[in-house]
Amino acid sequence: MMKKPVVALIAILTAMAMLVLAGCQPASPNTPDTTATGTDTKTAAPPAEEKGKVVELEFMRLSATWDPVKWGEDPVTKVMTEKTGVKLICSAPSGDGDQVANVMLVSGDYPDLMQGYTIPTFKKYVAAGALWAIDDLVEQYNFPHVLDGTTVPAASLQVHRSSSDDGKLYQVPEWFSEDGFGSVGQSLVVRNDTYEQLGKPEIKTMDDFYSVLETTRDKKLTYHDVNMWPLAIHWQDKAILGDVANIYGSNIYQYMYYNEDTKKVEFCLRAPEMTKALEFLNKCYNNGILDPECFTFDDTQQGEAYAQGKYVFSLCWFWNMWTADSALMQEDPNQYYTALELPQGTPGKQQYFGYIHTAGDVGFTVTKNCKDPEAAIRFIDFCLSDEGEILDFYGVEGETMEFRDGVPWLMDGVYEAKLADWAGYGKQTGVRLWDRMKSQKWNWERQIEAPIRSANRAIASKYAFDATFLKPIQVDAATPEGILYGEIDANYKAQMTEIIIEPDASKVASMVQDLLSSYEGKGLVALEDAWTVNYERIAGK
Repeated sequence: MMKKPVVALIAILTAMAMLVLAGCQPASPNTPDTTATGTDTKTAAPPAEEKGKVVELEFMRLSATWDPVKWGEDPVTKVMTEKTGVKLICSAPSGDGDQVANVMLVSGDYPDLMQGYTIPTFKKYVAAGALWAIDDLVEQYNFPHVLDGTTVPAASLQVHRSSSDDGKLYQVPEWFSEDGFGSVGQSLVVRNDTYEQLGKPEIKTMDDFYSVLETTRDKKLTYHDVNMWPLAIHWQDKAILGDVANIYGSNIYQYMYYNEDTKKVEFCLRAPEMTKALEFLNKCYNNGILDPECFTFDDTQQGEAYAQGKYVFSLCWFWNMWTADSALMQEDPNQYYTALELPQGTPGKQQYFGYIHTAGDVGFTVTKNCKDPEAAIRFIDFCLSDEGEILDFYGVEGETMEFRDGVPWLMDGVYEAKLADWAGYGKQTGVRLWDRMKSQKWNWERQIEAPIRSANRAIASKYAFDATFLKPIQVDAATPEGILYGEIDANYKAQMTEIIIEPDASKVASMVQDLLSSYEGKGLVALEDAWTVNYERIAGK
C-alpha cells in the first residue's frame, strides 16, 4: 500500500528533484540488479491473485485538478470490476504532478498504476527501472491483443516504443487513432452573432483579416456594457504562436518544425513564418486590436473572459469555447463561437493552423510496486477491447447505450445530458467517467456531435498538418541539449510576449534574430541535431 504523503517528504522536494534532474535516481526496490553480470536479469512478476477475487490496485493520475473516480459508485466501473476482477483506488496529487512524481520516484513510494506524466518525467521512471514493460507482462500472462495491432494501431506502438532504449513499450497510449480524429482543435473563431452584425465580411487573406479587425475596433462594440476586444489569443497554450505562424505556410509544432530542405528538425525561430506571425500580433497589439490581458491571464481567467462575451475573434482551440458557448446560448441561441475558414498568410503557400497526431499521448503505466501485475494487464486488456471501449464511451446497455444494427449509439437525450453536466452526468452514469486508454475508434463524437461543434471540428481538421512524429520528440534533460531545451521551455512565452508588445514594430525582426543568435551561442545546433536523431528514430528513417 502506498504511504500517504507527508510534510517531511514534500520539504525535501528541492533536494530530491535536483538528484533526479542530475540523472541520479536510485533504482526502484524491484529493479533487476544487472551490475554483477552486465546482463539483463528480468525480474519475475509476483504470482496472480486467486481467480474470482477482486484485486484492489492504487491508481494515481498526476493532475491536481483531476477529481478521482470513486470506483464502483457508477454503473460503468461496477461492470468493469465484474469483467476484470479489478477495483481501482483512485487518487490525485495535492500539488504539481511532476514534482510529486519526482519525489515519489526518489523515495520509491509510488502506487500500482500511474498516468498523466510529462514525457521527461515518464522517461525518468523508465530509466530508473520503476515501470514494467508492457511487452513483458503481455508475454508472461498471455494477453497478445494488447500489442498485436488489433487494439492499439501499429504506428502508435512504433512511436511510443521509440522512447525507450530497449525498444519496449512502457505505457499504454492515451487517445490514439488511425486517422487523428479528435486530436486537432486549433481554429480562428468568431462570435457568430457579432460576425452577422459586421455583415459576415469575406476573409480570404491575413490582410483581409487585419482590415476586418480594424473595422471591428472602430465600431467600439460592447456586450452587457463590457467593451469587446476585436481579438484574443489563447496564450496559455505554448504552441499557439507556432499555430499562428503556420497560417503563413510553416509546419511548426510547439518549438520545432521539420525542414524539408535541410532534412533537420529546427528551432521555430528559424522559420521566416514565425517572424511574420510576431509582426502580425505586434501590429494588432500596438493598434488596440489584441487584448493585452491575454498575456497575463491563466486558463480560468481566459475562460471567464470568453464566457463574458469579451471577444469578437480568437485564435484558440475551438473546445476552449464550449463553456462560453453554453453560457452565451442560454441568453440567445445565436450567441456562440464558430470556426472560420482559415485565411491565407503567404501567397502560393498552403495555410495551416493546428496539427493532428495519431499516436496518442503518454499513457497508463504499471509500476514495479504493483502488487498484482497480472491483474493490471488483465485490466488493460479489457479497457483496450471493443467491449471495454464501448462501455467506457457509451455506458451500460439499456441505461445510456443501445445497439442499432450492431453499432453502439447513445440513447436519446444522453448526449445532451452529458454536455449539460459533463462531470456530474459521468459520476451518475459512468459515461466517459474513467476516460483512460481511449481509442478514437469508438468516440461517439464521430456520429452524434452537435452541428456547431461538428462544423468547427471539420474546419480545424481541414487546416491541420500531421505532427505524429514531431510531438513525441524529447531530449535527455541531464544533457547540455536538454538543459538548453529546459531554458527555452521556461522562457519562451515571456520572450515572445516581449517581442509582441514592443512599441517599435521595426524592431520585431531584429529581436527575433538576436534571440535566435543568443540560443545558437548556447548550443542550439546541438539541440537541433538531437531533435533530428530522435525524429528519425521515431519515424523509422
